[in-house]
Amino acid sequence: MRRFPFLAYLGPGLLYAGAAVGVSHLVQSTRAGAVYGYGLLFVVLFANLIKYPFFVVGTRYTIITGKSLLDGYEALGRLPVWIFFFISIGTMCIIVATVTLVTSGLFSNLLGITMEPWLLCAIILVFCFLLLAIGKFAALDGLMKWIVVLLTVSTIVAMILSFYAAIPKLETEGKSFSISNLGDVAFLIALMGWMPIPIEAAVWQSDWTLAKKTPDGKLPPMKYAMIDFNIGYIGTTLLAVCFLALGSNMMYNTGAEFSSQAVSFASELVKLYTSAIGSWSYPIILIAAFFTMFSTTLTCFDAYPRVVSNASRRLFKPLEKIPTEKLYCYCWCRFDSHFTFF
Repeated sequence: MRRFPFLAYLGPGLLYAGAAVGVSHLVQSTRAGAVYGYGLLFVVLFANLIKYPFFVVGTRYTIITGKSLLDGYEALGRLPVWIFFFISIGTMCIIVATVTLVTSGLFSNLLGITMEPWLLCAIILVFCFLLLAIGKFAALDGLMKWIVVLLTVSTIVAMILSFYAAIPKLETEGKSFSISNLGDVAFLIALMGWMPIPIEAAVWQSDWTLAKKTPDGKLPPMKYAMIDFNIGYIGTTLLAVCFLALGSNMMYNTGAEFSSQAVSFASELVKLYTSAIGSWSYPIILIAAFFTMFSTTLTCFDAYPRVVSNASRRLFKPLEKIPTEKLYCYCWCRFDSHFTFF
């Protein structure tokens, strides 16, 4: 720690990485490689580069002012806070439901069990709830460091092995992106929109940075906070490239048709990878895929209640007197009540 003092301040940036590396990487980035080869590599890199200023502001604003980015929105008027609130309310259940469903499918493969998807989703969400209710932010912060390290190492190893996979390719030239093809343009919009994560996650980063305060109320120095953020942001970019390479090496120009459903697509990738490289590689790709999705489920399950409760206190006067922790827990309960469609 004395030689590397920034290690003590790692946390919010890795939480951002855990949230970002999810469907956008495992499904969208991998599908980009599967359909277009390395043709959209520049697009993936450009999407991450152009969005950097919009995400780094969450960390910089909080370190400079000691406040949430929502305070900055509020300083511009109540309308920006209302917009953020409705965006979060409108997407929170859909996004958490989607990533949890994909995680449950990979969880089923990991353990080799057959169980109703809704029950597996319930088990995963109960684990997330207990972790956050008992261990609070410190438990999330500590666990995510190990999860991000594990998913990073396993993804890089899986990507390297994919270059040696014996995948039969068609003799004809593979598909290339065409701006005149509406399907290609629609995919490009979705890829760039979700890569690396929706813009509102800048508020997540801001509130996680506040939660990282020391017991005496001090925030990390700007230098170390930026190292933490850059490690997380650059890491998510590199992992997006790894998943695109996986899709290109394993799926591109093979003549096979792959499912448009996220759960089925992830399972097809795992099976194809294993059959091409060998059964010994099964744990590597499955662990990479599972922890990619589980990290997103866990961080989103914390982030949405955190920022929605923060925004609610600013918009609804009666909520100002409710302790932050109680309002945060109430949002968890509202979360659970909306997962009945599983």
